Amino acid sequence: MKDDSREGKVTVEFFGPFRVFGKGLELDLEGEVTYQEFLEMLVAVLGSDFRERAEKKNTTIIINKKVIDLETASGTTIRPGDRVAFALLVGGG
Repeated sequence: MKDDSREGKVTVEFFGPFRVFGKGLELDLEGEVTYQEFLEMLVAVLGSDFRERAEKKNTTIIINKKVIDLETASGTTIRPGDRVAFALLVGGG
């Protein structure tokens, strides 16, 4: 049996410093949107502090387990059923 409970929703998860916004949330989505449109939806829910954090150079965006480069994220689309995670890029050495 197919699980339709997530149909029309995007699951968003927060890690590291993004945890100030909670562990995650689900957003209703009627169709495909650009990353920038999706970001605006999140800002409407979470406030302008989220935009500031999400637009930092060391932010990591992961869509369906694939890391998306922040500089090219604007060309990325998000669809119902997708999972989007926000985290902090960590370097080591």
